[in-house]
Amino acid sequence: MTTAFVRIAIAGSVFLCAIPLALATLMVPLSIPQLAAESDLIVHGKVISITTTLDADRRIVTRVLTEITETWKGQHPGARLQVVLAGGTLGTKQVVVDGQPEYRPDEEVVLFLKLNQRKEAVTVGLAQGKFVVWTNPATGRKEVHNPFHGRAITGARQTEGRNSQESTEEQSLSLAELKRMVVRNPN
Repeated sequence: MTTAFVRIAIAGSVFLCAIPLALATLMVPLSIPQLAAESDLIVHGKVISITTTLDADRRIVTRVLTEITETWKGQHPGARLQVVLAGGTLGTKQVVVDGQPEYRPDEEVVLFLKLNQRKEAVTVGLAQGKFVVWTNPATGRKEVHNPFHGRAITGARQTEGRNSQESTEEQSLSLAELKRMVVRNPN
């Protein structure tokens, strides 16, 4: 009886441990030139507001309004741009889409964007299309990072798609270097 219970417990544990793996999003890392080539629009700006609504098909979506500081690729009329993400929290309902970038009000960002069929801006490569801009306190220079490029703000913290060990080993990437890479490869 004890052996059967142990086998059931082990089988149940293995099953429960496999659930997060089945739900995880597999991201193929895109190089910065690949991100730039796939983008219709690349902007540097600041997040103004984040709202969650239902779209025309009654799906929960999050809309991120960004004040554009500079456009690096493409054209956009006006000084503000709305980015649309699948998922979000609306009342008591929550839809989570693994791999989507997370945004915070007043966050400075560089966004690699594609226009979808509805002409809405969405990030290229899910979270890969969003670079967070931060000022390095040691050097005073503006640096950027996303799940695969640049060093995270603290140098060793959990970030979208990274573990802390990888973060400490990564090379820093300045905002100016990112811009040079994008403008040099404007595809």
